[in-house]
This record gives sequence, structure tokens and C-alpha cells, in this order.
Amino acid sequence: MSAGRIFRMLAVAGLVAVTGCSTTVRYSPDVVAQHIQRVGAPLPGKVLVHTTPAQDAYVYGGRPSTFAGSAVKANIPFGQMSREIALKTFEGAFRQGAVAGHSMRNAADYQVIIMPQITHFNYFYRVSPGSLIQSVADVQMKMRAKVLSPQAVVLVDREYDSHRVLSDPTAGYMPKVLGKVAHTVLCDLMADVARDVKLAVLQQAMTAPAARPVAPPVDTPRTAPGEPRDYPPPAALPDPVQVIPDPVMVD
Repeated sequence: MSAGRIFRMLAVAGLVAVTGCSTTVRYSPDVVAQHIQRVGAPLPGKVLVHTTPAQDAYVYGGRPSTFAGSAVKANIPFGQMSREIALKTFEGAFRQGAVAGHSMRNAADYQVIIMPQITHFNYFYRVSPGSLIQSVADVQMKMRAKVLSPQAVVLVDREYDSHRVLSDPTAGYMPKVLGKVAHTVLCDLMADVARDVKLAVLQQAMTAPAARPVAPPVDTPRTAPGEPRDYPPPAALPDPVQVIPDPVMVD
């Protein structure tokens, strides 16, 4: 067995040899601030990020899909993360910002209503290519985003897929690395949603029928049934000009 293969086996074994059986990733505003994306000039209006209490409380709990690092279960608060990252993304995409809420009772107050939800997450750890001691977290995330207009017209309804994304190589504690890359991937997915939402809003504005001018109301005098109407006299007109033809001389 080659020395390189032995070192790789020891590196993988080091991923497994960690204390405890679970670790909790916490939402990090600092990481989000570093990776949030501003998607073009802001559009008019305000955004509602609509979630349910159960969605806000959702915490993913799972182990890597491979043997390396499988001794530790990662708990990630995807409910909180998706809501907060949606707020940070859309507060820069619309001029009046974004708010979070559990009710659509005042839907007319918003330009669009965003409903994000994580639908899939998978991860594993592996030795970084070309390294003997550094490792990477390899993750895939899917998020469904449904977006409505104030009139409940569906503007966007699709599932966004990050595909496989690698963290930066490190020799550090891998669950911490996993938390950072999960934040980064979610920021990227939410930026894709924002691009689609802005495009849908602009397309809807272009296809909306133009408002027709409305004639001012005519104020006619009210009379009792059967009573002749007394209309005001017309405005004074200038005296008519009489045109007298020149006399015709007949021989």
C-alpha cells in the first residue's frame, strides 16, 4: 500500500474520530452578509416573505451519506435560515424592502409574496483532491419557491437545485465548514429566485392593459318623477353676422 493511500485513509479516519454524536449549526448573520447578492436595481413595492410557524421551526437533522464523518449528526435550522436569507435578499431587490409574516390578509400591501422552502439536502465529507490532510464538504440543496402577486396570480413556482457544491479545503472541524457552505448555497439559490421574480414582475407590468381615460360625471339637475326638467340656459352666444350680398346690376 502506497504512503499516499495510507495518509488518505488516516485523514478519513480523522473525520470520524470526533467527540459527541451530534452538532448544531446556528444561523450566522455575518456569513450571510458576506455572501448575500444584490440583484440589479430595486423595483417599486414591498415583499412579504410568507411562512408558517412550523416552517420557521424546521431543523434538518442528518448524517453524511458516506462513512467519513458519519459519527456526527448535523442539525441545521433551515427554516430560520431560508426566512432570514429571503428577507436579506429581497430587501435589496425592492425599494420598500421585505417583511416576514404568517398571514396574507393584507396581500394588497405587497408587490409580491414569496414562499420559500427547503425540499432536499444531502452532504458528505471527503479528502480534498490533491491533498493528504485537507478535506471538503460536498453538499447539494434544493429549494422550492412559490411567488404570488397581490391578486394571487402565480408568478414563479419551481424547485431550484444547487447541484454539487464543494466547500473550501480545510483541516478544521468539518461540521463548522458544513454550516458555512450551507449558508453560502442558500444565498445563491435565493438570488436565483430574486432574478426570476423581478423578471416575472416586469413581464406582468408589460402585459397589463393600459388604463382607459374616464369621462368626468355630468351634473344634471334632479327633478321629481313626471316633473319637467329645468335645464340651465346655454351660454350667451354672439349675435349672428348678417351677410348682405352686393346688388346685381342688370342692363
